[in-house]
Amino acid sequence: MDTLIGIALGLAAAWVLFVALLWILRPRDVRLGELVRVVPDVLRLVRDLLASPGVPVSVRLLLLFLLAWLLSPVDLIPE
Repeated sequence: MDTLIGIALGLAAAWVLFVALLWILRPRDVRLGELVRVVPDVLRLVRDLLASPGVPVSVRLLLLFLLAWLLSPVDLIPE
């Protein structure tokens, strides 16, 4: 049960960080609501890239590593 809570918290934290990054790098005339609507599209893009046979294996491995790193409750570089 603790693992599921950790995964859910990791997903929520990754989502919040992603939206914060989009907010910081956004053009000045874009609202927060528009940025929040982008997140599901980006997740679908990553899923489709992982499933596409035309994507090189190296790109798939990098995407999987990125997702694992974002969702991992273990801090690779301790503060």
